[in-house]
Amino acid sequence: MTRKLWILAGAFALAVFCSNVSGEESWEKSIHAQFNTDELRQNRGEPYRLSLAELSRFSRRSDAAVWEFNETDWMKKNRDGELRLFSEILDAHPSKRLGELLDVYRFPFDGNAGEEFLVLGRSGKGIQGTFGATLYVEREGELQMVYRPTELPGERYRVWDIRDHNQDGRMELILAGEGGAGDYYTYFLALSVGEDGILQKRILQAPETMHLVDLDQDKQLEFLVRKVASRRGGRPLFWTLVDEVCSWNGQQFRVEPPRFRGFHDGETKPKLIDELIDFSGEDLLLLETKIEVLRQVHAHVVADTPIGVRRDKSVVFARKALEKGRKKRART
Repeated sequence: MTRKLWILAGAFALAVFCSNVSGEESWEKSIHAQFNTDELRQNRGEPYRLSLAELSRFSRRSDAAVWEFNETDWMKKNRDGELRLFSEILDAHPSKRLGELLDVYRFPFDGNAGEEFLVLGRSGKGIQGTFGATLYVEREGELQMVYRPTELPGERYRVWDIRDHNQDGRMELILAGEGGAGDYYTYFLALSVGEDGILQKRILQAPETMHLVDLDQDKQLEFLVRKVASRRGGRPLFWTLVDEVCSWNGQQFRVEPPRFRGFHDGETKPKLIDELIDFSGEDLLLLETKIEVLRQVHAHVVADTPIGVRRDKSVVFARKALEKGRKKRART
């Protein structure tokens, strides 16, 4: 039996073992549930975007401003900048209309009596400057800035979603920071205010993606974060992806709550095994990596160990040896 056949046989054995060992509750409810497509469709904040008339009134406030970065390196964190008044931005772009330069969203963020506003400066041809997403809380008639994207890279920002995930009357905000021409460099940030009034953040690294799904059908949405566990393989098609479950409980973001470990038994493991079958003719190192990730997923379910592949140079060394025809050394 060849090495690859041994690997595939081991995968099936591991699959049977995994399905019999896990003591978590069955994920049958999720597997057979019909997903609500509205959950998967981010609203881009549209229900909370100010109309042009409302935007015009807001722009006349003396404290209406948006954060502008002074630095051009969009991947750098903690970039310097300053608040730029709407009036200054309009004066600098006499040929542009207000709606072509700025977007403002209003929504109940912290649950207090005041209003919260998110201000975004648009980017594009003919627009000078790089603007960050600026979050304000209005207190006693004045706007107080509570957030600007110091940890979120990007040369442009947009709202990904605004909604109340856990039905507590406070909205959760998902922002996307984007850079470059494609969608690879998209960084996601989830923001919410806890019951204690403290701002909580959950930041993703590109090319991780974020999806909203009610996994346990309790009418509260979870964040399904798709992470790249391994980039081994010649193309992104061969990368090994693992979903991480994150929930907001009204006080903090919780990564991999124990009640969702059954999700990995019912969804993640079968997907990895399907990939082993689909890519059975590919590179041996790719298959062994997927097996390793499968083992780690199972260990996470039964022993709460983190999921992640060791980032070492063994693959680089092996490929160089193979290119030189040293097959025995490459396999070792």
